[in-house]
Amino acid sequence: MSRSKQGELGEEKSRQLRGEKKNNTAQWSTAKSR
Repeated sequence: MSRSKQGELGEEKSRQLRGEKKNNTAQWSTAKSR
């Protein structure tokens, strides 16, 4: 579980760095979360 959480945190940080595609990322993140 800790590995999964760390991976998610890493992905979230990467997404924040890529603020340019925030809209596209937000939709992708929701689809992945579901």
